[in-house]
Amino acid sequence: MAMIEKSRSRMSRNRSLIVLCADWRRKSRTTTPRIRVRRGFSMVEALLAVTITTIAGGALLTSIGSAVQTSSESTHTTIAQGLAEQLMDEIAATRFPEDEPIGSTVALTREDFEDIDDYSGWKQSPPTSRDGFVVGTEGFEWREFKIRRVTMMRLNPKYIAPFSRQVDIERVEPDSGSGWNVVSQHTNHRQVTVRVNYAYPNGTIATLAEVTRIFSYVPAAP
Repeated sequence: MAMIEKSRSRMSRNRSLIVLCADWRRKSRTTTPRIRVRRGFSMVEALLAVTITTIAGGALLTSIGSAVQTSSESTHTTIAQGLAEQLMDEIAATRFPEDEPIGSTVALTREDFEDIDDYSGWKQSPPTSRDGFVVGTEGFEWREFKIRRVTMMRLNPKYIAPFSRQVDIERVEPDSGSGWNVVSQHTNHRQVTVRVNYAYPNGTIATLAEVTRIFSYVPAAP
């Protein structure tokens, strides 16, 4: 009998625990708030995201445009410097002028220039080689023939067309320091300045390169 009473008391305790658990579950369901799961963005959040993206995209495009323009300007300046140096080397290969007015020699073409003074006031656009071919399209000489560059290796003439070159020649004498004075009489010194200009689509013309050298004549020793 004692064993039966103990089992009955255990069963009653277990039932009490089951009832308490059931009551706690019902209470928790009624007191715990339901969590709503949001899907997507609200209208305000979407508009804010679009605004931020637009501002960031505009700033990015502006920076890219500035970088491209800077790169283009750097390319033009490099080409202009090369054109100026090329022409200066050509002038250096001619003889020093005699005692005659600057630019007095009548030359039909640049190929006929014989001395430095013949280049005084000379201008040209687009830049060409000494034998008249546009820079980037010239070829080479083979025996007495002048052979043009193959078509696929020629520079597009429209790219070089905005460039122009001009030459200024001045008679100079050294001053008391390290500079030079421009004079009118014949001297054994010439100051040669080569400028390369670029014509922009809006009509603006800018000097992208300027090279100046002093050429001197040293008489032969008796």
